[in-house]
Amino acid sequence: MSGSQPVSLRPLTPKLAERVALLEVSPGQASFVASNAESLSDWSEDPDLKPLAIYVGETVVGFAMYEECTDDDGTIEYNIFRLMIDRRHQGQGYGRKALEALIATLCADPRPLRITTCFVPHNTSARSMYAKFGFVEIDVDEDGEIIAELRRPSASRTVQD
Repeated sequence: MSGSQPVSLRPLTPKLAERVALLEVSPGQASFVASNAESLSDWSEDPDLKPLAIYVGETVVGFAMYEECTDDDGTIEYNIFRLMIDRRHQGQGYGRKALEALIATLCADPRPLRITTCFVPHNTSARSMYAKFGFVEIDVDEDGEIIAELRRPSASRTVQD
């Protein structure tokens, strides 16, 4: 599999959930993101969560999950709180391509919106990737994670490496 292949996002089904549960980050990244088993458990308890399998061709290479809510001012907020690429597929640009596809999907919504995410401060790869897409760090949450936001980006925006 080559990093030049396109990435696609597919809504999770129970069968796909079984495949996603087998994905894992490298051991050094375990403190960066909740396990997929935990995320799938969250999904089973909250049907408003939107989990996605990240595909390259017909291979599941990662997992993403987001939720939609409405701010007090009527702005739609999409909160990306899971984005991971399996350790066997890292280093090929699939995380960047998955984020780009997810932002394009969310920006298809014509309503005023913002996209938020959070990450642990020592996850320098995530910090750099989100910054390249225009996310601005705005706060720190109660768990010490950095909160970053992107307001009404263009759906056609791409990032230069």
